[in-house]
Amino acid sequence: MSFNPEALHQKPAAKKNERVNPERLIISVDEYLTPNDGFHYAVGHSIKNPAERVKVRLTTVDERIKDLPRVDADKITKQYRTGDNTRESIADKQKNGIKLIAFDDSIKISAENGVTEYRAHWPTTMSTDPNSEVIFGTAHIRLRESENGSGQAYVEMVKGISVGTAENIDSVLQSALAIKDDQSRARDPFAAIRIIYKDNIVSTTRLYPATEKHAVFDNDMGRNKEINIPVDSDKTIGKLLSGESTGNDFSNKQADTIRAVVAALKGLDLPNFNTDYAANAANIYHGVKGGHLKIEVISFEKLDFGPDSRKTYLKDKEFRPQLKAYDIVSSAEGGKENYHVAGYDQTVVAFQRHPDGEPYVVYASSEAMWPKPAALKDITLEAMAEHIVEVSAEQSFDSSVIDDELNNDEPAL
Repeated sequence: MSFNPEALHQKPAAKKNERVNPERLIISVDEYLTPNDGFHYAVGHSIKNPAERVKVRLTTVDERIKDLPRVDADKITKQYRTGDNTRESIADKQKNGIKLIAFDDSIKISAENGVTEYRAHWPTTMSTDPNSEVIFGTAHIRLRESENGSGQAYVEMVKGISVGTAENIDSVLQSALAIKDDQSRARDPFAAIRIIYKDNIVSTTRLYPATEKHAVFDNDMGRNKEINIPVDSDKTIGKLLSGESTGNDFSNKQADTIRAVVAALKGLDLPNFNTDYAANAANIYHGVKGGHLKIEVISFEKLDFGPDSRKTYLKDKEFRPQLKAYDIVSSAEGGKENYHVAGYDQTVVAFQRHPDGEPYVVYASSEAMWPKPAALKDITLEAMAEHIVEVSAEQSFDSSVIDDELNNDEPAL
């Protein structure tokens, strides 16, 4: 065999990974099979794909060691059998009457007679209430500790997106900002208005329901106190178009931007503005009216965690990669300082309801085992939107003076 100098620089071919990619399988359990002489199974259907019948058993120690050959075998054994916080068994789930389970690291084994069999690393109870509701969608899981110990724990769930037009802007905003759902149950809404120039998002601005002060009796203090109550969407839109000041420079600036957008779409005169942002808002007005700028309205619902789940999720965030990933760390210009951006990804949420119908979250996680959330401004939802209706230009529009100051669509974490 002759010497080949080129072979000195060649790397061995990488071995093909034959392992099936694991997934997070969300199921509603119809029955449990717990024989004395074989594997225990949770049998039911996929929540996301109800037609998919599934049966799931737990991965064995040997299978997990084979899945993760670089992980210490004793660590896996402790997770499954001997540690302080071992996983619950299928029999445990059956004993507790659990109906909703998220099976992490689920691997498909076979599919026969219309039933797909999986084995899973870890079974997480999503809710102990069989009447809990489960939703999927693009969302941000906000988990942030605060100095006073209260913390922030909620989910921002995208409920829909529309391209703003002269014909639909009123109905789209009314729907997005509705404080009650179609069954008259309380909801906590807000809208994000994205301004797009030549397929690039140049600004994203949020609009929350306006509030009014109401007097309520404080049982602890023994006297009335004033609290802010959100108003219905008609009142919010009325306050916005009236130019009423919010009393806050930043929210006034956002209101100026949205007022300019709505007025331009509706064919109204240039509105009055409350801040020194007036020139930029006027430019946006002319850009929209002239058909240079495209408008997307994204509707959200804010879902607070329940009190028990709130404590658990705030505590566990740093130890659960699928939660920590929603906090995107970015570097400021020059790399001298980091800042945090809210990440959005495909998310599954289980929630229960208070007696008045208001929802509260008991489970939230990414759908993917290894999520890659993106900033809202980087997520394209064009497939969900209608084509924008162009309007004729009446005044000039200068794209060079679009102000980036409002391009902060995600709250800093």
